[in-house]
Amino acid sequence: MIHKVADIRDITLETNKKRNIIIDVDGNKMVNKEVFFSFISKELNFPDYFGKNWDALDECLHDLEWLDISVNQILIIVRNSDNILAEEKISEKEILTSCLNDASDFWDGLNDEFGYKNLHPNLVFNVYYVEE
Repeated sequence: MIHKVADIRDITLETNKKRNIIIDVDGNKMVNKEVFFSFISKELNFPDYFGKNWDALDECLHDLEWLDISVNQILIIVRNSDNILAEEKISEKEILTSCLNDASDFWDGLNDEFGYKNLHPNLVFNVYYVEE
């Protein structure tokens, strides 16, 4: 699910979950695609075949088969979003937003034609944009 919050303290964790992965994406540090792809692949432990491009990001955010089955929530907190990918064309930022939104919608929805949700049937995938 996609959320917009005024303050990072407005974010609520699903504390009843066994394991949360919390990813703090600071737009001031994620100035280009290369930095972002390296960061997100490390945070989510993407497999070696991750191609560091938008299609690969989209695929990996939908798959997640390599994550431990105890992971029940992925929480991506995007701060300073106005500055994210500042060195790139605006269309790149739009693609990033679309990838995150699509992944969140996928994990919230029922559609799973490729069976990606079999290992994580109850995974909560939330993206928060903090408007500081």
